[in-house]
Amino acid sequence: INGQDHLIPANVGITETGHYPLHTHEADNIIHVENDKPTLETLQLGTFFVIWNKTFNENCIFDYCTDKGTLKMYVNGKENTQFEKYIFQGDDQILIEYKNN
Repeated sequence: INGQDHLIPANVGITETGHYPLHTHEADNIIHVENDKPTLETLQLGTFFVIWNKTFNENCIFDYCTDKGTLKMYVNGKENTQFEKYIFQGDDQILIEYKNN
């Protein structure tokens, strides 16, 4: 966001009773997909942000929205416009970039 990295914290999606299909273990920006009954919803990037309790869609990342800046997403180095609807594929490298106008 505006040239500053925002890391995903450890234990997003992990509770005392188990874990969500999308979750983190360490603060290493790796989202784990452990899902014995996958559905399109449980594999979408937006679902992880819901679990994390953060905003992410084609218009906003956290509190940063396109009315004041530009939001782009890259998957494996290529721009991708699926945003929250993007479905995880293997070892994806996902970069979400926001810049103020």
